[in-house]
Order: sequence, then C-alpha cells, then structure tokens
Amino acid sequence: MNSITQNTAQNRFEMARQNDKETETEIAVAEYRLSGQIMTVTHVIVPQSQRGQGVASDLSRAVINHARAVQLKIRPQCPFMAAYFERHPEAADLLV
Repeated sequence: MNSITQNTAQNRFEMARQNDKETETEIAVAEYRLSGQIMTVTHVIVPQSQRGQGVASDLSRAVINHARAVQLKIRPQCPFMAAYFERHPEAADLLV
C-alpha cells in the first residue's frame, strides 16, 4: 500500500502515485467536512489510471482508522464510502 497522508488544510486524505507513464504524479483523495465530532466524507476520487487497484478502499480505511483514533463519527455522503461501510460492518459503530 502506498503512503496516505492527511492534508488538513484541504480537508482530505491523499495518496500520491506516479501515473503509468511515470511522467506525472496523480493524487487520489478522500475529501471531508468536519463539524464538531462528525466527519462527513463528501468524495472519494481516484484517477482513471489508479482505478481497480484498491486505492479507494485504502483511502476509506485511512479515514476510518483516523476517525476511530480521534473519536469522530462518520457520515458517508459519498456513494463509494457508503458502500464501503456496507461491505465492512465491523466499522458500523462509527456511522452517524
């Protein structure tokens, strides 16, 4: 798994990777809004060249791990994030 970082200035988690041609870096992101103790995940965006490689799931796991570590609840507004929670009921305790 590539390194995922939290960019608090832009309210998102990021995973940067070289594209297939290694000519530029592409960034996959999980964007969120924070209101009190609730993190609303608004988008999980993965560049076309990174799709089908588990990148969106890796970002979703990073969001969940962060929320658990700092005692946040998650509101999955993004369809991918909502589907991730359906596939991983062990994280349901974090849902709002």
